[in-house]
Amino acid sequence: MLISRAQFDEWRDRIYLLEAALEDAEQDLGDAPTLRDYTEAFQTLYEAASRTRAFRLEARALGAE
Repeated sequence: MLISRAQFDEWRDRIYLLEAALEDAEQDLGDAPTLRDYTEAFQTLYEAASRTRAFRLEARALGAE
């Protein structure tokens, strides 16, 4: 599949945000996490995952606009 540079950049940005949210959750839940810590980690991960899930790649024929 070929995708435009703009689509690639958008996909990469969404994956980066998802990775960052996961790293933040791992750090926040490291030492004796509270219910609030779990709730905030879940909300952050859910938001990042939702943005990633909403992204759609659409294949296009070469030369098509």
